[in-house]
Amino acid sequence: IRAKVDEGRFQPVGATWVEMDTNMPSGEALARQFLYGQRYFNSRFGIISPTFVLPDTFGYAAQLPQISRLAGCKYFKTQKLSWSEINKFPHTTFNWVGLDGSQLLTHMTPVDSYNAQGNIDEIRRGMTGHKNLEVTSQSLLLFGNGDGGGGPTPPMLEKLRRARAVAESQHCGGGDMPVVRMGESIDSFFEYVQEETDQGAKLPNWYVADEYCE
Repeated sequence: IRAKVDEGRFQPVGATWVEMDTNMPSGEALARQFLYGQRYFNSRFGIISPTFVLPDTFGYAAQLPQISRLAGCKYFKTQKLSWSEINKFPHTTFNWVGLDGSQLLTHMTPVDSYNAQGNIDEIRRGMTGHKNLEVTSQSLLLFGNGDGGGGPTPPMLEKLRRARAVAESQHCGGGDMPVVRMGESIDSFFEYVQEETDQGAKLPNWYVADEYCE
């Protein structure tokens, strides 16, 4: 794995020791998640993960932006917040502002899954479900078999290859099908978003403390 990381073919990401609950633990426990996680990334791969990944948690402590930034993270990828049947979150890509004013550039894929199969309806949802298209055209498609293991499969890759060909063809012109870009990382995705939104200045801000957005 280390050799593949050095070659740029395997991309470690996450920042914390495990994918943890953030409601019950104390601030000290959360800080230690990042301490042990980033220390492991640095000792094994020679990097500090700039992206905090927490897709499958049931809650979000208000101090996470502050702790994340102090731990070297400036980006946040999550998902489960979008699954609430009662409180529909109004954003896909936004700045999460913590209790002390710290900000995390945050994204929840509009595909609404981290187990996508590469199907056409999922790819189109990356566009039709995007709540901030007025400021950024980028969204992530997290594909592969997740909870049961297995990861991406050859049929998934072939479906994505064909979808890209359709979107880029002269006949379709990319109008109804978003262009799929493969082979990059979550970190590079956030860099694209930063560039497109004037370093996040054009994105909405979500304030945890006051529960309102700007």
